[in-house]
Amino acid sequence: MADRKYTFRESERVAIWTADDRTPVHYSDLEIDHIVPENTSDVKLLQLRSRLPSGFSVNSVENWATCHRGCNARKGDEPFEIQASLFYLEMAKKRAAKVQEMIEAFRHARENASSSAIWRSGWSKAI
Repeated sequence: MADRKYTFRESERVAIWTADDRTPVHYSDLEIDHIVPENTSDVKLLQLRSRLPSGFSVNSVENWATCHRGCNARKGDEPFEIQASLFYLEMAKKRAAKVQEMIEAFRHARENASSSAIWRSGWSKAI
C-alpha cells in the first residue's frame, strides 16, 4: 500500500491521453488515475495478485487510465469490481508500450532543450 499519492508528471498525462486517442475527455477536464487504487490494502492486492499481470505495480503505466475530473471525484478511492478492473487493466496494457515511448521522447526532448539552452548560454558568453 502506498504511503502518499503519486503525482503524475505532465508528460505522463499527455502521453496517456494521446495514447487513448485524446478521449474520453477534453484535456482541461482530464485526470489520470489508478485503475487499482493506490490505497488498495495489501490483503486486497493479495486477492487480486493471481489475476493481475506478472510484475504488476500500482504506479505504472499499465495501471493508469484517463478519466473525467468529475467522474473521478465521484468514484473516489473505491476500487472497480474485479471484472471491470481486469478489463481496464487489459486496455492499459495494450497501450503501455506506446505511452512509455512517448514519455521517453518527452524526457529526451526536455533534456535536449536543457542542453541546448546551456550550450547557447555558454556560447553567447564566448562570442
